Formats: sequence, C-alpha cells, structure tokens
Amino acid sequence: MAHDIKRLEEKINQLNWGIFDLAKLPPGFGGVIHNPGWTTLPEFMLVEAGIDSLCKQIDNVTEHCQRLLKAAEMIGTHS
Repeated sequence: MAHDIKRLEEKINQLNWGIFDLAKLPPGFGGVIHNPGWTTLPEFMLVEAGIDSLCKQIDNVTEHCQRLLKAAEMIGTHS
C-alpha cells in the first residue's frame, strides 16, 4: 500500500474539524438543570452518568491525540 499523504491529511482535517465542532457546543445544561422540579432522582442519575461518560471519553481522546502526536514527531528522528 502506497503512502497516500493526501488521504491522511484529509483524515487529520476531519479530526480537527470534529474537535472544533465539539468545542463550539454551547454549555446548554446550565440553564436547564436549575429549573425547579427539573427531574426525578433516577433521571438525574442517568444524566449524571451520561455526563461522566462524555467527560471520560473527552479525556481519553485528548490523551490519545497527545500520545499519537508525540509518537508521530518521534518517527524518523530516532534510530
């Protein structure tokens, strides 16, 4: 398989745009969760679990990107 730098560059751009779109999401929960009677305890627990999961996924993606970039920078510089 040949090195298709253009295809790789397109994938990197797709990743960058995905991260950019994620960063543009409004902090929409703040206004919702302060409404009286917003939710029952089980619903609260479900939303909290969802938020916890999303935070962990973002942490994992951030760490993965950092490690991938570090490794990519090392390629060809060490023998």
